[in-house]
Amino acid sequence: MQSREFYEEPYAKLEVTPYILKRIELMEEAIIQFVKLVLEID
Repeated sequence: MQSREFYEEPYAKLEVTPYILKRIELMEEAIIQFVKLVLEID
């Protein structure tokens, strides 16, 4: 049973990757907007 989970796990990670990349993209945009806001205040 454990060996089967071991082989299925990498495929699950591959399916999640595009979602994670999109989340990172959105986080980068939010950080850039926040930095611009802080620089405007300073």
